[in-house]
This record gives sequence, C-alpha cells and structure tokens, in this order.
Amino acid sequence: MRRQKIRELPLRSFSHMVVVILLIILGVFWLSFHFVRPMPPRKLTMTTGTEGGSYAVLGERYRQVLARNGIQLQLLPSATKPSAITSPAGRCCMTICRSGRPRSWTG
Repeated sequence: MRRQKIRELPLRSFSHMVVVILLIILGVFWLSFHFVRPMPPRKLTMTTGTEGGSYAVLGERYRQVLARNGIQLQLLPSATKPSAITSPAGRCCMTICRSGRPRSWTG
C-alpha cells in the first residue's frame, strides 16, 4: 500500500485531519494554561504604617529579603496602622497587620 500525498487526499479527509490537529493544539494550550501558573510579579507595593515604627522596620526587612530574589518592594508609609488602611486607587497590594482575632468577636 502506497502512502497518499496530501494533495491526493479527498477534501473530506483533509478537513478531518485539520480539525484533529487543531483540537490537539487547543488541548495542549488548555493543559499548559491550566497546570502552568504565571510567574509572580516582580514589583510589589506594601503599606507599613508610620515611619520609624515597628511595621516600617519589618517592611524594610521584607524589602531586603525580596531584593535577594529579584523582587522590588515599594514601601508606602501611612498615618494609621496598616490593618486599618484601605488602598487608595489600588496602589497597594500588601499590608502588614497583627494576627489573632479582634476583641469584639465572641465565642
């Protein structure tokens, strides 16, 4: 049995072959986007509370640690505690806050 050339294939067989190839390509793209996560950002912004406070010192330590991994951290000082801050116009993506539960929680 001799191999057929693409030019000699009937149009129906050729269209089936194209559809199968496209489905395989789409499947590979879907799998790669589903299982491979995008890289994290290389520039972050963090609020740190008042300048000279313990949150600002901790933010500076974070900046040094992240810089070793090639991530640039911009620190935004604020007039209030970082946990009470709402980010103005989406400028901040992280904040430092205390852990634990508020006293107002009961139970």
